[in-house]
Amino acid sequence: MSLPVLVPAWSVRPRDTPQVFPSASPNIRMKASEREQKRRLSHSAIEKRRRERMNDKIKQLKNMIPSCRPDGAGPVMASMYQPIHKLSVLQAAIDYIGQLHQQIQDLSTNTQETSSSSSSSSSSSASSSSSSLLL
Repeated sequence: MSLPVLVPAWSVRPRDTPQVFPSASPNIRMKASEREQKRRLSHSAIEKRRRERMNDKIKQLKNMIPSCRPDGAGPVMASMYQPIHKLSVLQAAIDYIGQLHQQIQDLSTNTQETSSSSSSSSSSSASSSSSSLLL
């Protein structure tokens, strides 16, 4: 009668042992290829949702940029029958934001010039009115 051979745990490579849980029933056990396929499908679904969200955000951005809207008169909308590519929408958004920054700077400069000229004119008118009182 031969005795069973005992093999130390450190000598067994992980791929030599089956990838199942001892308490799992045979119906629940999955092969490595099935798990890999399930992981790929899950990743594909997640990636698809990410692309859909990105496309939604680009559509929202497209509707906010005057040159991309159907009622816009910008160079991007030269023909309403040609689709606007995502890159064109992003470039138009960059250009539009640059224009808005320039408008803010121009308005800020105009406001400062107006306030400085009005303060100097009010001080000169105040001095002229005080001098007329002295006469």
